[in-house]
Amino acid sequence: MDKMKAVLFPGQGVEWRRSMQSHLSNKIVEKTLVEAEQVTKIPLKKYILDAKVDHDLPKLSTMIVQPAILACSVGLFRAFLKRTGSSALFVGHSLGEYSALVASRALSFPSALKLVMARAKAMDEACRLTQEKTSMLALTLFNRPTYATKFQDDIIKAKEPFSFIDIANNNSSRQTVLSGKYEELAILAASIQSKTVNLGRVRVNWLDVAGAFHSRYMSPALQQLEEALLKTEFLTRDTCFRSSSGELRLPIVSNVTADLYPIEASKIREILLLQCVKPVLFWQSLSRLKSEYGITRCYPCGPGSTMQSLAKQNEMHIEEV
Repeated sequence: MDKMKAVLFPGQGVEWRRSMQSHLSNKIVEKTLVEAEQVTKIPLKKYILDAKVDHDLPKLSTMIVQPAILACSVGLFRAFLKRTGSSALFVGHSLGEYSALVASRALSFPSALKLVMARAKAMDEACRLTQEKTSMLALTLFNRPTYATKFQDDIIKAKEPFSFIDIANNNSSRQTVLSGKYEELAILAASIQSKTVNLGRVRVNWLDVAGAFHSRYMSPALQQLEEALLKTEFLTRDTCFRSSSGELRLPIVSNVTADLYPIEASKIREILLLQCVKPVLFWQSLSRLKSEYGITRCYPCGPGSTMQSLAKQNEMHIEEV
């Protein structure tokens, strides 16, 4: 067990176009992107090649970004696997969980692309259906580590007066992301910055997103996503992993439960559906890897540097992919 590693896959918020330029010369990555283009009809390589360093990039829609990041992550993982080939447990951040399903061979790459396209469309439409302005707010603590142990509890107390704010991500003991009604988030942000609400030394960042992901505001996406999930085949027979309790599970830690995925297709669908409206328990997921499986080394696998940053916040030793 001590020889196992964790492979981490990023979610939607990462920068992928510029960060992937240096990987296009890798034949495995290039072949994966071509395969994805054939399924999605999205010119992924063109989007990457057009991303010049000295130009501002136009914002792309969720329906392009989600399958693009999935394809980039799978391509980089395939290249990584060819070099290493050793066993791993997988953790994906939100969208990254679909990359993890492909990496574990529980979901075929073409099926994952189609499913993620349906997910992106459902989430995009949910954002459009929301009557009020919504957004997401990241809170990052700069205080000493001893203070971080109570940071999460302090955030829960700070949001209690607000009726339309949900916790979207528990990224680490020092970083939480909130989703909800923009008006309430703005009041909370101002209170934190003015020290009316004292959370310690906290950086407040608004996320550049279309809506309040991983919150109640994504509920309109559930029916459409469920229909897509019911059409998707999950291949779990040859991907089982014996958990610390002796149960057969998939080698993927779920965002929803911070536990290994069950092997039953119906339960996999249920978790992926809940993921849209439940918080990403990333901090808890990495904590489980360390406490139950003794895994402290991780390989961030995907575009951008978000996973490297979160791994560092969670005191994981980062290995180069």
